[in-house]
Amino acid sequence: MSSFATPDGTARYAARFPQHDSRAFFRTAQGLHLSSLGLGSYLGNMDEATDDGYTRSTIAALQGGINVIDTSLNYRNQSSELNIGAALRQAALPRDEFAVCTKAGYLVPGAIPTSVTSPNDVAGGMHCMTP
Repeated sequence: MSSFATPDGTARYAARFPQHDSRAFFRTAQGLHLSSLGLGSYLGNMDEATDDGYTRSTIAALQGGINVIDTSLNYRNQSSELNIGAALRQAALPRDEFAVCTKAGYLVPGAIPTSVTSPNDVAGGMHCMTP
């Protein structure tokens, strides 16, 4: 999935939820119409039941008017990102209608580069902020 949230796309998404208007549920930030609530994906077990729960919760959130999703490569050893990706494909929303927030620098097992320019590039065997 490529692209990103846009002012037109997020406005189109917000317009599908007029019942949220009176509560100022959607707010404008950097030109985007974003829900005042977001879906986080930090905690949970590493099992099929939790994976399924994350996927179903993400779909329900998107269908209910939440268009802000927070995730990270290191959440549940990348399982959260994979579950959110599955939900986004199933929900089949245009990519410009929602915002995905993530973090840079965290590495999961198997993602540590074999060639680093400096031994200081990877801290604690799991964090890297160098290009």
